[in-house]
Amino acid sequence: MEDLLLFFPRAYEDKRQFTSVAELRTDEVNNVKGTLGHVFHRRSRNGKALTRAILSDKSGAVEVLWFNQPFLQRILKNGQKIILSGKAKFAYGKTSLLNPSYEEVKEEQTHVGRLVPVYHQTEGISSKWIREKLKPLMEEWLNGLEEYIPREILEKYALMDYRKAVREAHFPTTENSLEEAKKRLGFDELFLLQLKALQKKWYWQNVEKHQQKPITEHPEMKGLIEALPFELTEAQKRTLREILSDLEKPYPMTRLLQGDVGSGKTVVAGAAIFCAIKAGYQTALMAPTEILTRQHYQTLFKLLHPYGFNIQFISGSTTASIKND
Repeated sequence: MEDLLLFFPRAYEDKRQFTSVAELRTDEVNNVKGTLGHVFHRRSRNGKALTRAILSDKSGAVEVLWFNQPFLQRILKNGQKIILSGKAKFAYGKTSLLNPSYEEVKEEQTHVGRLVPVYHQTEGISSKWIREKLKPLMEEWLNGLEEYIPREILEKYALMDYRKAVREAHFPTTENSLEEAKKRLGFDELFLLQLKALQKKWYWQNVEKHQQKPITEHPEMKGLIEALPFELTEAQKRTLREILSDLEKPYPMTRLLQGDVGSGKTVVAGAAIFCAIKAGYQTALMAPTEILTRQHYQTLFKLLHPYGFNIQFISGSTTASIKND
């Protein structure tokens, strides 16, 4: 039940504005409210079901036709107050509504006369089917969803109550309430993602056992830096110190090194690789494309090969075996 309640719409259709029968248009979807009359059901010569009715309101009347929907015989009756939604067609001198969606007029509409949720569909499961199943569940099962975000966070960010947000996401009462529901559910998505990352980081640092082999700044790294054809910027020096400080700790580093193209990220990574190899580790530098990987290989080869390191390039197209020294 929770999975269904949290199966949110992919889009919404605004079916709040009603059109009178006299103002039906053929170039857009019409939502029209009226009374059914002259309802009859028959089968065509090829056996297909045909349902015909007249929908009337204060402005006039229009013919309505449904094809190959035999179950309508049990649903549509004379004198029924109903809302239809569909495109009109003008042919042979008259206007008709063809295969419109329908819903009986009631206190709160589900499929028409409101902001209507549209869901991802699959064979045999339509948006209308999902709406019909969800509506009664809202009353019976919604209270089973517990509010899990502390009250002070809800108040700080002016977030909607969780149960109300779920209800409004499926059956919004106004555009504003829908936006507030989206804000709350979007906040939850990012909040839980960040919380999970912080929990994992805490577990790494406080519970999980790691083989401790500290990586410290190697004395030869100074010569590596001085041999560069340029001088490191203060930002590069600070970043390298922070990375080496992380590598000394007995748990995995979780750090993102960010900078513009040409800002020297690869050199900083190369210096960290140098210290890791000197501490007795093997290292791997990965890149998303073969071209970029080859560029990094060439840069690191020039930087580290003079120190006798075995530097190899491997990609998806590599076929030769690699010997590790």
